[in-house]
Amino acid sequence: MEYAKQNPKIVPNYMDMAEFEKDTKGFNELKKVLNPLQQMVEKLDDTTLLTGSEAYTAALVFYNALKGAAKAGEPGMKNIYADLQSRYPGRGQVVPAPTAIIN
Repeated sequence: MEYAKQNPKIVPNYMDMAEFEKDTKGFNELKKVLNPLQQMVEKLDDTTLLTGSEAYTAALVFYNALKGAAKAGEPGMKNIYADLQSRYPGRGQVVPAPTAIIN
């Protein structure tokens, strides 16, 4: 915008400089609000990711303790273990990737 103001001969006659200036000022004001909000959202996202990870870790600790209790025959634990088993499918068998044969 400053270059357009300094070089009015170059500005097309159909361009509304007052509107251009208004839009530029509005944009700059909105950016002052948006930038801190974006930082806050990024921090909130990071915190959400961290707490979710910690909650999942705690859930796995409980699940593994429950699994041990169910195997040890603790009363009522097999039903709870069976209910939660679908949520923790495990890693399964690791199948090695086929290797290419080069002749």
